Amino acid sequence: MDEMKRTFKEMRSAIDDEDWETIVSMRMKIQELTIASGKEKPLKLEKIPAEEQAQFLADYQEGLNLLETKLGELEDAETTKDIVLAKSIVEEIVKHNKSSHEKFKMKCD
Repeated sequence: MDEMKRTFKEMRSAIDDEDWETIVSMRMKIQELTIASGKEKPLKLEKIPAEEQAQFLADYQEGLNLLETKLGELEDAETTKDIVLAKSIVEEIVKHNKSSHEKFKMKCD
């Protein structure tokens, strides 16, 4: 997760600089990390009552799917070099990640 956080910071800086090469590279890295995250289970799952775990995992996967969708939208913005749209999408991703981390990440992660 720290790697994803660093990658997002670098992407946001690249967007501020309108550095499309870095934006593309960082988006691709985040997509790889998202796929890898989907193969893992959040540590917090161990603290969730057994009867709630299936819903917790479904919500986790739904969050990853939304992230993948937003990254696809960012890829479209890259194609047209629409920096305003790219900034908007990245801000949506940041908000999504913040709320997801509050829900799925343990304080010790």
